[in-house]
Amino acid sequence: MQVLILQTAGGFASTGETGGGVLYILGLAEEWASTGHQVNFVTNSQDQCVYSQHPTLSVYRSPAYAAPLDSSPLNFFLGAMFSHPIQWRFLKSLVSAKLLKPAIILASSPYPSDVFAALRLRKTFGLPAAVYFHHLNPPPWWHPMRRGHVIRAAMNWLLTLFALSLSKLGGLTPVLSQPDQLDRTGWKFQRWMASQYFLDVGQDSGPRQPVCEACFVGRVAPNKGVIDLLRVWKIVTETVPKAKLVIAGKRYSRRFEKLLGSYLRQLGLLKSVEYRGYLSTEEKRKLLNQSRLFVYPSYEEGWSLGVMEAAYYGVVPIIYDLPAYEYLDCTDIKVPVGDIHSMAQLIVSLLKDKSRASLIARRLKATVSGYTRQTIARNQIAQFELLLQEHAQAHSRNS
Repeated sequence: MQVLILQTAGGFASTGETGGGVLYILGLAEEWASTGHQVNFVTNSQDQCVYSQHPTLSVYRSPAYAAPLDSSPLNFFLGAMFSHPIQWRFLKSLVSAKLLKPAIILASSPYPSDVFAALRLRKTFGLPAAVYFHHLNPPPWWHPMRRGHVIRAAMNWLLTLFALSLSKLGGLTPVLSQPDQLDRTGWKFQRWMASQYFLDVGQDSGPRQPVCEACFVGRVAPNKGVIDLLRVWKIVTETVPKAKLVIAGKRYSRRFEKLLGSYLRQLGLLKSVEYRGYLSTEEKRKLLNQSRLFVYPSYEEGWSLGVMEAAYYGVVPIIYDLPAYEYLDCTDIKVPVGDIHSMAQLIVSLLKDKSRASLIARRLKATVSGYTRQTIARNQIAQFELLLQEHAQAHSRNS
């Protein structure tokens, strides 16, 4: 089978930072290529990844204008509008020269430039196409103040609706980790594909040596519940005064970083909370190895590789009850969305009851260890083959 993956926006920053969705699609691409499939990976000229490290992939760079790696939804939309004409000429030429049937087009994200490109390639060349929706953004009226910038939340939601509408009208197949979200939000597609995530974790980090009570590793942003996190930790320290929390991750903005500093001073948490900024992979694993709990009160998640990785390394995640975490199948670590008091009580309970925490940690590690790259990639290919069969049958009926 031939696979054409479109990453016309986003990718890696010069520091090596990227999102979970990029790592996910790149990992699948490598696995498909290693098992004999021809994988053509189209990235954009602003992507800083050194693709020479992935020799099994046929990598092509599409020109891109105003399509930054980390920007607002509006900039991504405008970037798509400006980039699409020159990207289309490149993609049309590439597909004409390189792609042989049977083949499938995959938009690696619901960004407008990816969806537009997949839609036009499908119509021009008569190929089946699918779009990865790593998660469906909730509407702006759902906990708007807790998620930070209401306008940004509204724009993200509208872009999700826009991508779903294009997919519906253009005959693109959505790929989601929680497909039942489509039904819950009222969207009806003739077919969809399920996606599960995996970890490329390598070897265990050795015996655990907890030195801090909890950590948070992720984007330090409003929609990740960082303000809730500080309020939760204030309640925790009222019962466990010396409890230490380490926050690590790329900051959302300088303004938000100053706001967090102000909150830390107001809540009297300067000695209880440490911010370390962005961590390398080894630094992140070391922090997880040194932490007892992984407190992650995020409001917007698709699957959360951070939570999955914490569970793999034996750190008990404490999370809001979102559809993104259904795969964990563990109610002991979830609290109602926005309920900071219940989250604080659960943290204190697990800090005091180490045997219960250890039991939960072992159960969660066994769960996430079953999600391997090989298994997920094989399942995805099976779904692609079914989509190709249905496409061929529909084509023969029409002809």
